[in-house]
Amino acid sequence: MISPSQSTPSLPNPSEPLPIPVGGSHVEHSTTSGGGHIVGKNSTKFMSRLGNLVREHIPPYYPDWPAVPDRFKNTIWQIICEEYVLPEAEKRKIMRSANNLWRNGKKTLKKKYDE
Repeated sequence: MISPSQSTPSLPNPSEPLPIPVGGSHVEHSTTSGGGHIVGKNSTKFMSRLGNLVREHIPPYYPDWPAVPDRFKNTIWQIICEEYVLPEAEKRKIMRSANNLWRNGKKTLKKKYDE
């Protein structure tokens, strides 16, 4: 018998809604882990798309994420929801990932242009 401390990590809850692309010729299954990260077969593709949207729609000159106007954040959410079927309950987690992608993009730009 396995003690609770030795148990294997739990699998994603099959009852949780999955981000599934709208249209397209194949189905992508991903879900969020407890930490809000997208996991699954095509999670890298999803996160790459989210990062591209963030860099495209949110200017880097804002000092931090709370200073970014909600209209930019809502634009990102609307576009990603047009491409993937996402539950509204996941918005906070996905926007937290968008914050990290935006901040890392700013850091890369700053490093490049400060040289």
